[in-house]
Amino acid sequence: MICVPYTVDTSLIPMAGKGLFLSRPVAAGKVLVAPSKIQGTVTLGDLLDESNAHHLDSSIRWFEEHCTVSPDWPDECYVNHAFEATGLWHLGFIFAAQDLPQGAEITVDYRHLLAPGVDIGFPDSLTGRRIVGFRWSDSLRSSTAQLQRLLDLVDAAEQLNGQGAPAWAERFERAESLQTPA
Repeated sequence: MICVPYTVDTSLIPMAGKGLFLSRPVAAGKVLVAPSKIQGTVTLGDLLDESNAHHLDSSIRWFEEHCTVSPDWPDECYVNHAFEATGLWHLGFIFAAQDLPQGAEITVDYRHLLAPGVDIGFPDSLTGRRIVGFRWSDSLRSSTAQLQRLLDLVDAAEQLNGQGAPAWAERFERAESLQTPA
């Protein structure tokens, strides 16, 4: 489920097709996308079974030895890959990795979504580097550390502004007021 106002348009990333763009500015740490409509999971063995070949045309997100399958390709599937992503993927949520302006394209590092060791089959169009899935433990360790750093920065900014840690509601009210057209 996409949790922020957005549009789908031609991606700014070469050869990426369409992308997901913010319709309003979003503060660092805000949830951009949350998991939704997960009816079940399948294992790699189940996925490769010929009777499940229809899953191969689905949007698939890996965790441990399982994956979620979205045959309907919701708009969140327009989130493209970038090694220097605007979004942080963590346990199916995508957080704003920094303050993002209106018009920013939401991207994530696909290595968190792929099965361990699986090469997506095309190189990153900006760097030419291969995109290969992380081991689950490495993905979780990395995204947890990144989220901790992001939240520490958000908390530090709140402290500098004299708000204190419990000021989330005020912070987002201010962010919303910045997003409202004059």
